[in-house]
Amino acid sequence: VAEYYNVKGSFPTTNDMAGIETSIAGKYVATVIVGAVGLITATFDGTVDVGGEDSHTKISGKTVTLTPTASSGAITWGCGGTVATYLPSSCQ
Repeated sequence: VAEYYNVKGSFPTTNDMAGIETSIAGKYVATVIVGAVGLITATFDGTVDVGGEDSHTKISGKTVTLTPTASSGAITWGCGGTVATYLPSSCQ
């Protein structure tokens, strides 16, 4: 996302524009999507106890977001999402 901005002067709005796979998933994450203004959203998968994957029930289906902001040639990242209690301390 940052590299795209540095080259194009605007943030990508899709995974494809950002140069990453359109289908990203992992052991605990169901999807990672680049959206409007470069916003990156990771959504946790279902939980083992409800027939899903490996996420804890408290974060199942919840999201973490990373929001880029460009200012004076630098890009800073803000974070948030629907897992407020479980975000890293730097995001709270």
